Amino acid sequence: MLQKDARVAYYSAEFGQEGLPFGGGLGILAGDGAKSFADLGYPVACVGLLYNRGNFHQKLSADGWQTEEYGGFDPTGRMTYHPKITSVPIEGRDVKLSAWVLPIVGVTGSVVPLIDIDTNGNNEGNWDNDICDVLYPSEHLYWRLTQEQVLGRGGVRALDALGYQDIKVHHANEGHAALAGLELIAKYGSIEEARKHFVFTTHTPVPAGLDIFSRQLAEQVLGEGMPSSDYMNSLTGTSDLNMARLAMALASQAFGVSPLHAEVSRYMFSDFPNMGKLYSIDNGVHLATWASSQVQKLYDSLTNREWRLHPERLERILELTEDQVLNAHRLSRENLGHFLNNSQSIRGNADYDSNKLTIGFARRFATYKQATLIFEDLDRLIKLGTDVQFVFSGKAHPNDNPGKEVIQQIFNYMKELKGKVPIWFVEDYDMQVAKYLVRGADVWLNTPERLLEASGNSGMKAAINLVPQLSILDGWTVPQEPVSGYTLPKGLIEGVTGWAIGRLPGRQDFVELLGPDGRKKRDEDRQIDTSDLYGKLEHVIVPLFKNDKRAWARVMRAAAAHNAPWFNSHRMVRQYFEQAYSPLLEENPAE
Repeated sequence: MLQKDARVAYYSAEFGQEGLPFGGGLGILAGDGAKSFADLGYPVACVGLLYNRGNFHQKLSADGWQTEEYGGFDPTGRMTYHPKITSVPIEGRDVKLSAWVLPIVGVTGSVVPLIDIDTNGNNEGNWDNDICDVLYPSEHLYWRLTQEQVLGRGGVRALDALGYQDIKVHHANEGHAALAGLELIAKYGSIEEARKHFVFTTHTPVPAGLDIFSRQLAEQVLGEGMPSSDYMNSLTGTSDLNMARLAMALASQAFGVSPLHAEVSRYMFSDFPNMGKLYSIDNGVHLATWASSQVQKLYDSLTNREWRLHPERLERILELTEDQVLNAHRLSRENLGHFLNNSQSIRGNADYDSNKLTIGFARRFATYKQATLIFEDLDRLIKLGTDVQFVFSGKAHPNDNPGKEVIQQIFNYMKELKGKVPIWFVEDYDMQVAKYLVRGADVWLNTPERLLEASGNSGMKAAINLVPQLSILDGWTVPQEPVSGYTLPKGLIEGVTGWAIGRLPGRQDFVELLGPDGRKKRDEDRQIDTSDLYGKLEHVIVPLFKNDKRAWARVMRAAAAHNAPWFNSHRMVRQYFEQAYSPLLEENPAE
């Protein structure tokens, strides 16, 4: 039986939980956070949407073109069903909402409910069923807005209907849930009162990642729930429905997901309401989900299992011997090799070679991630192919043809370089595939266009598994000095936890890269970063890996010791409670 004493509601369009539909990094972040809420016994209820067709399965043709297949998702037997508990207005009619509840059980037995809202129980025609059909519908903004009405306004109402009467803080994880803020105005009677209950986190500095709906569409879908033009202009600076602007206007506190991301957002979106007060809380990953069993045993031995609730104790990883580090990683390398050589979902041009340096690259395929940077100079790459092998995985959004073209380019290189450079692409990236890669790679490659990577959590998962970074400095990899309670700096420390590609971004980069002539500067950066990437591999990384395994083990050890204690979801949710939730809970003790 779930407790109804939650005081914080955490909204996200997706939650990365094993067996549930989700899309990518945002969902994994929210899912990891939910697990940490449960582990730490925090009074939180999570609110998402149930996608009836599930997430798409990636299918790749012989030449690497992505198509999508939907197998459907049936929560029966795993989640508890609450039919027709409330409704929201959409196009002038009340759409009934049901809820499916999944208990997320923490290591101490505490339970956090994941409440997925559904419109599929109406039996009043297919129109309602289509609202929560697929995640991030690409065909029409209309469906995206109907989903966000269900998540935001519907989420607040569903919590009330299910008996969660003590919720005092509503946290919108990205702008998809911004309409919860409008519902709170209706509930509490004024913007000032609603703001005392609303917190917001933004996750992207890429303008295309922000949801903006025309006034005409918003009035069509929301009806009277769409404020007047004058009201919206005074509140957000535009009469249209810009979800990030709305959330910033209504939030008592708003956060980016790394210090650099917050700084970039303040620069790019300086005309957004309250943007000058955008703070940051670093993202983190759930250690017990992503660390291999061998690594977890090392963590247990160092801290007497205390890391499971107090991951800051993991700075003691520096006490491990080189042999302990190499032995812990050896089985993960073997598991990855077996997976690459035997899985039906693998496309490759060679057999896995345990003597070669394995470089992993796995994330959503968007053009700004620059997945093909490593292929810019094929002559240099072919020389490296004697000692290096590459594993790629990831999906493009169904509507992102440029992202799909990047995958196809990798397939073309894979064919062209057969017999010269070992390359694999793992189809249908999911949590299980991610675990093989972040645990078994030797180096984690991250090559985003500078200033556009808000966080980049995949590298955190690799670091906690003793895997060094090879990265353009952006998001979480930008070095940070230790804060109170920690002794080690965090991020990518050159030659200590990994190796940087190119320069550390500075204020001048904001002007040059984010301005109207930014494309020209980015093209110049691509050439410079390519040269530096090859140089680091040729002259530093490959020789170290080949010739001095003990020195290599020290970099592996430092990658985990400097980053696992900080870049974890336990620390992340603790910071949210300390900085955002607790002050509001104290303001609103028992209304």
